[in-house]
Amino acid sequence: MRGIRKLAGALPVAAIICALLILGSATPSDAQSSRVLVSVRTEPVLPQPGDDVSVRIRITGCPPGDAVAEIYLTTDDGTASTSAVMARSPAITSLVFRGHADLVLKKAIEGWYGVRVVCGTFRPERKPMANTSFAVGAKPTKESRVVGTSVTVGGSIRLEGDGCPGSKVEYQIVSTGLHVGAFLPTGELPVAPDGTWGGDVTMPSGVGPGSAQIRRRCVLKNQLGDTVTINYGDSSEISVLRSGPGTPPAALAPPAPTLTPTAGP
Repeated sequence: MRGIRKLAGALPVAAIICALLILGSATPSDAQSSRVLVSVRTEPVLPQPGDDVSVRIRITGCPPGDAVAEIYLTTDDGTASTSAVMARSPAITSLVFRGHADLVLKKAIEGWYGVRVVCGTFRPERKPMANTSFAVGAKPTKESRVVGTSVTVGGSIRLEGDGCPGSKVEYQIVSTGLHVGAFLPTGELPVAPDGTWGGDVTMPSGVGPGSAQIRRRCVLKNQLGDTVTINYGDSSEISVLRSGPGTPPAALAPPAPTLTPTAGP
């Protein structure tokens, strides 16, 4: 009789574990997606560019088994938004559908970050999940500028900036009015060890009289070894003048040009 009582007491526990395993393997993707919740905590609480940022991720709703947590950096230049994976790590999950992951952003780059979790049949888009965002740098520090407001066809204009932790800055120059989608570099400029960059760039032959848009982005390698680009704010617009006799000289920049902060916090 005593053995029967022990067996009877063990049955409910076994049944609960069995039910959890069945639920994790059989839950459809849409139903599971509605139950996966993620919370994020950083240390330091208000991280600044260059900090090593510890990111604690708590997960509710992932079944036992393989789960992965990723941190994305999202940038926007006013025309297109991009998200790049900056850190990735397996997540520890349990039979009670709870888990966690601890990741570190080494020498974090300024910008907006967010978390994506993959587990079971839960496969969200490759970008931060809703309500997982956190910022590195309370105020933007990366800046760039176009020195001058106009240029002749085929002439050159100077681009300058700072705050790039990479090896080069790419720029794109296109005529205003053209459909501008993907960033297709017109050229590039080297970055100094202190993150500053600058140089005179020639207007492309395909950009005629009228106006032109200039976009800039910093190119670097992240801690995963992947190439990442960080946009410098909205695109700048300049006037493109006809060359030849009677052409008014290009307008010079004022002594203290207005700087355009990058998109971000």
